[in-house]
Amino acid sequence: MLQVLTDTVTFIAVAVYMLFINWKLTIVLLITSPFMLYITRVFGKRIQDVI
Repeated sequence: MLQVLTDTVTFIAVAVYMLFINWKLTIVLLITSPFMLYITRVFGKRIQDVI
């Protein structure tokens, strides 16, 4: 549970910092990240089914 909290806080801190650096690129990243997480989860399950 502590690891999840730490990762969430780290993600939010990095996202806020990135907004200050380049807000347009950050918006693109935040829009595409759920799609990338979904694809990673799908392929992860397929790989585990093969093993």
